[in-house]
Amino acid sequence: MLRTTITKSPIIAYRSYSIAQAAKEALHKANLKLGKMAAKDIEIAEKAASEAKHSASYLNKKTGEVLAEGIDLAQAAKHRSDAVSKVRKNKLGYKTLQEKGSKVESEQCRADDGL
Repeated sequence: MLRTTITKSPIIAYRSYSIAQAAKEALHKANLKLGKMAAKDIEIAEKAASEAKHSASYLNKKTGEVLAEGIDLAQAAKHRSDAVSKVRKNKLGYKTLQEKGSKVESEQCRADDGL
């Protein structure tokens, strides 16, 4: 980018600025372009990081909800299983729990109520 100016005499030409100034200008322009590109890339990276953080937070929340629901279901199933097991244990040796209930007094050696 050399700028030459022709003076009144067609033989003499001179530069209005030096090669060093031209190099400084070119480097300055390149530096501005690189700075703008870097700033744009930084903005894109920050936006992507923010979106990733939001997605991770959402995923973490949903995972927690699913796990909590699974724990609740497991606890309910265990409670039911324990209750069924307890009833089966109580019923051992009898046809029904009603039969067991009718024999409680005699098995516990209680006196009749007199009724």
